Amino acid sequence: MSSPQRFLIKFFILATMLLGLPLIGVWIAGLPIRRYLEFPPQTRYVQHAPFSWTAFLVIGFVIAASVLPLVIKAIQSYRKSRLLTGTSPVYPFPWWGWLGIVVGILAWFLAWTRFDWFARFQPPTFSPLWFSYILVVNAICVRRSGRCLMTDRPGLFLLLFPASAIFWWFFEYLNRFVQNWHYVGATFSPWAYFWYATLPFSTVLPAVLSTRHCLLGAGWITRSCAQWRPIVLSHPLPIAAGGLMLSAAALA
Repeated sequence: MSSPQRFLIKFFILATMLLGLPLIGVWIAGLPIRRYLEFPPQTRYVQHAPFSWTAFLVIGFVIAASVLPLVIKAIQSYRKSRLLTGTSPVYPFPWWGWLGIVVGILAWFLAWTRFDWFARFQPPTFSPLWFSYILVVNAICVRRSGRCLMTDRPGLFLLLFPASAIFWWFFEYLNRFVQNWHYVGATFSPWAYFWYATLPFSTVLPAVLSTRHCLLGAGWITRSCAQWRPIVLSHPLPIAAGGLMLSAAALA
């Protein structure tokens, strides 16, 4: 079996679990399935627990304890890199990077203003901000090393946009069962809601992977993590299945 076939089989199994197990939990709990499939989602039916300082402090401590050693190592590595002799070559900042800066500033200004003449164009201003960010981050990579994800692997880069939209729609679907977030004033038709959501969703993976490429291009960041060992899960699929089954059981 080829690698693409194995990937498609794993994706199909995982997608089936993601879509099916929460609905099974709803069905076992005897809750109305229809409200979880509402499109666009409007009904508020989950009552969340009040804010807890204890939970906030515990989670904050765990995050700080996990991130602080990495930050300290990165600062130490950066200070050492400043002492190294020699300079790296500097490449010209590409024109499309300047375009991203200009469009980003304009989109930011329009997103936070409330001009009457611009009111009908206000909703889609979120996406140009992130498209501009993606351009600028890749331009910074070119400036530093002459290479970036966008120009080195254009096929993969373009494929990230539809993959990102699909990836985030799964999050939107799972959020229907917990309602960790909801959209205020999202009075769109189903078709308009689909496009207004899909376009911003498509920017997530390109932005994240472009940022990753940019960070890895900084030698001092790579050196600061050279002695750290990644956590590798030999069988991630059963772990993911177990988590989803626990989620479905919690709904029940």
